[in-house]
Amino acid sequence: MKNSMTKLKAALLAAIPLAASSISTAEESVLLRYQPAATLFSLSLESDIRAGEKEQPVAGRKFVMKYESPTQAESGPIRFKLAEAKASYTAHGMNQRLGTKHLLGREFGLEIADEGRALHLSGHQHGAHQGTAHKNMDIDMGPATDHGFALDEVLAEWLPALPQDPVSQGSKWNTQHDSRTLVGWAWAQGILECDHELVNLKQEAGHQVASVHSNCLSVLSALEGSDQYSGDGTLTRNTQWQFDVTDGRLISLSGEQESNGFSDLPQGNVQIRQLSTISLSSEG
Repeated sequence: MKNSMTKLKAALLAAIPLAASSISTAEESVLLRYQPAATLFSLSLESDIRAGEKEQPVAGRKFVMKYESPTQAESGPIRFKLAEAKASYTAHGMNQRLGTKHLLGREFGLEIADEGRALHLSGHQHGAHQGTAHKNMDIDMGPATDHGFALDEVLAEWLPALPQDPVSQGSKWNTQHDSRTLVGWAWAQGILECDHELVNLKQEAGHQVASVHSNCLSVLSALEGSDQYSGDGTLTRNTQWQFDVTDGRLISLSGEQESNGFSDLPQGNVQIRQLSTISLSSEG
């Protein structure tokens, strides 16, 4: 019995270094960079729209998409195709499906930019809607909204920017980029300024994984070419995301966003407040 206990204790002591080595130390520094890889992104975005002083939503939208990049790109933009898409709009107690079937199978590219720190839509400035340049991926939002909802842009908009220098647990950095957002029925734009903090760095199944919290703020104005959004508003965004340092890809992102401002509607100039939730995940 004594020999059995001795052997058990020795086995436990031998296992301790292995367990400890699976967790990165807080002092370890890593360089976060996007890399070309075959990826399937699943994205869900849901928004509740409030008007005036009303606390209950008067309308809502929901988008569920899957973007597939079946092969690893050796050079040039990472090619994605829209594999699945569902969109709906709810108002006055009625739910309406928005047409997406015509978009299935359509492709777009994401360029690895800023030395690997960002993924931008191929062919135009990140976050800037350029008329009909990307109408190929637009959902028609109806006559109340003066631009379509581009399914390629919504993916690019939520992919986080990475730090310039190596980071370790507790490191903080900030980024900014041009952004556009649909606030109720009107398009607005601004510069999205984000503060990021790496809150955890660990090993999972042979991959080094960084966990990050981000808080973002933007002052909004009317999107160029759109006159429905009036009066300055704000956008705040809080997200938590995980990044595979080994493979150079975003694993998951979730968070909330609140945007507000005034919109010119048939009822007059109405104050709008919109609350959105995002869930984004990838499979390598």
